[in-house]
Amino acid sequence: MGPEKNDLLITGVVRSSHGLNGFVKVESTSGETGHFAGLSEVILRTGGISGICLKYEIEKQEGSSMNLLVKFRGIDTPEQAKKLAGSEIMVPRDKACP
Repeated sequence: MGPEKNDLLITGVVRSSHGLNGFVKVESTSGETGHFAGLSEVILRTGGISGICLKYEIEKQEGSSMNLLVKFRGIDTPEQAKKLAGSEIMVPRDKACP
């Protein structure tokens, strides 16, 4: 059983697709990106507070705090990545930036 919605914190936002392999640009809501390195999966919420939440496995991460790129398993094209733009990245409290 996974964490309840109330136990999740928004740690970033998917801004846009990047490149041809399904990467997305991520903006950290705290300005810190170190905690992303320890994540293997996240919840993406689209549509705001009452939106749809789906779990995604992180396949790869690249870049720095100014240009963090994330590749989610199963998102392999720019078109698929583009659909994630605007999604909030949510993680359990213990996985968020301190």
